[in-house]
Amino acid sequence: MTRAVRKHVWVLSLAVLLALLLAATKIIQPSFGASGLESVARAALPFAFATAGMAVVVIVGGIDLSVASMMAVCAVTAAVLMERMAGVPALLIVLAAGLLMGAINGALIVLTRVPDIVVTLAMLFAWEGAALLILETPGGAVAD
Repeated sequence: MTRAVRKHVWVLSLAVLLALLLAATKIIQPSFGASGLESVARAALPFAFATAGMAVVVIVGGIDLSVASMMAVCAVTAAVLMERMAGVPALLIVLAAGLLMGAINGALIVLTRVPDIVVTLAMLFAWEGAALLILETPGGAVAD
C-alpha cells in the first residue's frame, strides 16, 4: 500500500486539498451543497475545454498565447448571434469561427515559419480587436 501511495502522492495530495477546500467552503458558507458544487463545475467548464486544447498544443511542443482572445471572439459572436437566431445554428457558427481562427493561427505559423509564440502573441491582439469590433459594450442574450 505504501508503494501505491508513494507512486500517486501528487494525485492523493490534490484529492486531500480538494476535500479541505470543500470543507472550508462548507464552514464559511453553510448553505453550500451539491447545487453549489454543480454551479462551480459549470463555471469551470470553458476553462477546462481551453486547458484541454492547450494541452494538445503543449504536447506537440508549441505554445499558443491567443486562446483567451479566441474564446472572447467566440463568446461575443455567440452573444450577438443568439439575439437574432436559435441556439443550435448560432452554436455551429461559433464553432466554425473558432475552427477558422485556429486554422489561421496554424497557417500563419506554418507558412511564414515565424515562431509560434510570436504569431500567437500578435494574433492575441488581433483577435481581441475583432472581439471589440463585434461587440463594443457588454451585452447579448442567450436563446431559449
